[in-house]
Amino acid sequence: MNARPDARPGWHPLLARQLRRAFGPDAPWNDVFGPLLLQIDRSYRDADEQRGMVEHSLATMTEELNARHREIAAQLVHARRQAQILEHIHDAVFALDSAGRMRNANRATAQLLGRELADIEGASLARFARVPDVSGGLDGALASARRDGHWTGDIPIEHSDGSAVVAEAMIVHQTLPGDDPAEFVIVARDVTDRRLLDRQLMQSQRLEAIGQLAAGIAHEINTPAQYVADNLHFLLEGFDTLLGGLARWRSGVRFEPEFEEELSLYEGEILPAIRQSLDGMSRIAGIVRGMRTFAHPGGVEKSNVDLNAEIASTVTVTRNEWKYVSELETDLDPNLPLVPAIAGEINHVFLNIIVNAAHAIEERVKSTPSPPGRIHVSTRRVGDDVEIRITDNGTGIPPEARHRVFDPFFTTKAVGKGTGQGLAIVYRIVHDKHGGSVRFEPVVPQGTTFIIRLPLAQAAVAGFREAA
Repeated sequence: MNARPDARPGWHPLLARQLRRAFGPDAPWNDVFGPLLLQIDRSYRDADEQRGMVEHSLATMTEELNARHREIAAQLVHARRQAQILEHIHDAVFALDSAGRMRNANRATAQLLGRELADIEGASLARFARVPDVSGGLDGALASARRDGHWTGDIPIEHSDGSAVVAEAMIVHQTLPGDDPAEFVIVARDVTDRRLLDRQLMQSQRLEAIGQLAAGIAHEINTPAQYVADNLHFLLEGFDTLLGGLARWRSGVRFEPEFEEELSLYEGEILPAIRQSLDGMSRIAGIVRGMRTFAHPGGVEKSNVDLNAEIASTVTVTRNEWKYVSELETDLDPNLPLVPAIAGEINHVFLNIIVNAAHAIEERVKSTPSPPGRIHVSTRRVGDDVEIRITDNGTGIPPEARHRVFDPFFTTKAVGKGTGQGLAIVYRIVHDKHGGSVRFEPVVPQGTTFIIRLPLAQAAVAGFREAA
């Protein structure tokens, strides 16, 4: 055993203090003890780094949430003022011939497009579209109106000043005798600010949901943080014991059998404690990532989304809502294809339904503790769609309320427990924004299954999209 002159100055401060307390100014060093000290030092530094990353992430996330909340509040005030003004604007009404050329446009149409009537008459509607491939989308919309008699949706228009305008339009197909070229009549209105307000309200609701989950999420973070701290205390005690044993060995003192047993205990538990601590830090990082995903406003464009990953993130964030009342099982198809979707909004769909399921089970077990609560989430491909099923064995939905489940502000929860917005938002996101479907089925003997279907391909009017 010898002393390494430059060993102690470079050690982690905590380890340096322990070495100084155990061995004085010179740290012992040999081929056995030296590498062990290096591993201990590395573990201390890794723990510091992980703790610093978590603290930085939490502080950054809190700052971003507060800033975003203030920004949304200011934007909502501004958007509401604009929405009041929109109520007094006249609708644009114009006709299209079979080739999509505009006929008989009124002045509100000219105002909508920001052009003179003379420039509009006879021009193709696709000319004013903001999306490059809108001609294909327009053809699909006209074909749908020709087949079904009408088509309703949003058409993004490029105003003459280059700004984006979202026009909520209804296309009505008509069959007129003679040589009248007008095959379609379109009624449109500028809903740009309304769509922006919708997005802001939805983001506000997402932030509110995160706020309601905050206490549980903090508990989920505290649990692994606690056993990481406990493991560090254990490691501290273990290293003190090991250092004491080395001091005895160095001075030639024989170990008592009890001390040998204590050394064997630490020898077997130190590495598992380190691995468990690293796992705990990984869990904390995963929870923080999930929170950032839900708090981030996200984009308005669809992208290819891994639904299995989004469900896993949602399960992590909502864990404290369901873990005390139920088990949550997943059966996720490993071969599930990517789905064109707006990830943040689809996350919100899963969050609302899983939290509702947990609340339904919590209500049921108050009076009927058996069977234990259970939530089952599965994904699979069904033809050209991806199907997500979320099943619970909670209270179920009363027959008299089933026709109103997706109505805004309708809730069967007690006053102060629910706003009635959750499932209404789910319907709007799935049906209106993703061209999918959402429905539910009663579960025998008790509970509910929500069935969400999302198309794997864009609709025929893919060129029409939401603008923000």
